[in-house]
Amino acid sequence: MEATEETGTEQIEESLEHTRRSVENPDEFLNKNREILEQYIAFRQSDEHKNSPTYRLMTHIKEFNQASGYYDVIIPAMKELSPSYAKYYEQLEKANERLLAEHPDIENL
Repeated sequence: MEATEETGTEQIEESLEHTRRSVENPDEFLNKNREILEQYIAFRQSDEHKNSPTYRLMTHIKEFNQASGYYDVIIPAMKELSPSYAKYYEQLEKANERLLAEHPDIENL
């Protein structure tokens, strides 16, 4: 059975709402999730992760996105076409800056 078979509209909406709140108030999110974030960062820096299929897949996706113009063409076009996406992306950038201020070592994970 696939994990997605158990995922319904309600779970997706809850996840989207949680993401929205986290991006709108990154300080609150970072404070509430400090311990789990530190565990996640430690895992992402581990040899176990760096030798995993997940790491290889993430690396290939990043390379593909860079080569295909996703970051340089698609994202700017989406921000231009959708004011709501532009606002969301701006909030993401601010949340990322806040995260990097507390954990600068994760910038290259």
